[in-house]
Amino acid sequence: PRRSSDLTAWLSTAVGEMLYHDLAAPAGSGALHFVPPEDAAQMNRDLPHRRTVRETLRDVRDYSGADWALLGTITVLPEQADKPLRIDLRVEDLRTGEVVSTSSVDGSEAQTFSMVRSLSAGIRPALGLMAPPSNQFSALPTSARAMALYADGLTALRSSDPLTAKDRLLEAVKA
Repeated sequence: PRRSSDLTAWLSTAVGEMLYHDLAAPAGSGALHFVPPEDAAQMNRDLPHRRTVRETLRDVRDYSGADWALLGTITVLPEQADKPLRIDLRVEDLRTGEVVSTSSVDGSEAQTFSMVRSLSAGIRPALGLMAPPSNQFSALPTSARAMALYADGLTALRSSDPLTAKDRLLEAVKA
């Protein structure tokens, strides 16, 4: 049996992936450059743990060259039906430390996709981004179960566990 924290741990990876795919523009479009999630995971492993958020964000800017950071929290109540959750997101200017935008959304695990779209829409103006085309292709899974398996697979891959990654990603394709 899996612990409740294991059952919801996939959300952090999944929300990060969904935000990246929803906000990132095609290369060469002149829009903002986003650090791909796999590079962010490597950065997280490479950077030392700091005592303050300010120090951590300075390290992120030095490491990645980014001007902005998306930071957030996910609160889940796993003991309740349909796992109610809240996602809080903020955009921080890494040059000044100023929070330039915040967005929050409440829903359930089954509504994760629409919740992320709402968060993305809430922060786009602060980043100077237009709304994505309505026919924008997304390679991400469309069910919560498939997304959980996909996120678990990505986490395993980024943790140098290719066998577990392969198993989870194959399960995601079948889900």
